[in-house]
Amino acid sequence: MGTEQGQNIASAMVAVRNMQSDCGRLLRDCDKFIGKGRPSVFGSFATKDLTYSVNSDCWMAEGLFRYYDSGNQQVDGISITLWRKGEVTEPLLIMGRIQYATPPDATKNHSVKDVCDCWDLWWLYFEESGSESLDKVLEFGAVDSGRVEWARVICFPLMSISNMQILQELMSRVIAASPTVGQIG
Repeated sequence: MGTEQGQNIASAMVAVRNMQSDCGRLLRDCDKFIGKGRPSVFGSFATKDLTYSVNSDCWMAEGLFRYYDSGNQQVDGISITLWRKGEVTEPLLIMGRIQYATPPDATKNHSVKDVCDCWDLWWLYFEESGSESLDKVLEFGAVDSGRVEWARVICFPLMSISNMQILQELMSRVIAASPTVGQIG
C-alpha cells in the first residue's frame, strides 16, 4: 500500500529520528564523560534558532551543542553538525576548548554564559578556520574582535564515534594543545 517513493521517505524519516535519539544519548554521555558532572552553560538546551514559521524552507536542526564551564572564562564544548546546506557530506562532531576574554564592562555577577555563543565551535570550524580538516587540532588566537582569546578545535566524522573512549581521546588532544591559563594562544 502506498507509493515506493513515500515508503522511502518514511524510512528516511525513521532513520533521522533514530539518529536524533542517538545524538541525544551521546550528548547525555558527554555530560558525564566530557563535562565530568559540570553543568552545561546553556542548561538543558541542545539547539536553538529553530523556526515555527510556515514560510521556512526547513524545520530540522542543523546542529546540536553542549558547553561546560571550565572556570576562568573557559569552556569545553561539543557540537554536532547534522547538515549544512551544500557543504557537509556527512554528520560531524566538533569538540573544543575556548578561552573567552572578560568584557571590560563585566560585573561581579558576570558568567561565561555572557560571552559564550552556542554556535562558537561551529563558527570557528566552518567560518574562521578557512579549511575543513578532520582529526586535526586547529589552533586559533584572538578572534571575533577579541571576544575569543584563543581556541583549540577538532572535528571528526560523527558516524566514526563508536565509543566514549574515542571522544575522550579527542578531547585529551584538544586539552594537550591548549595553552595554560595566562598563556596567549
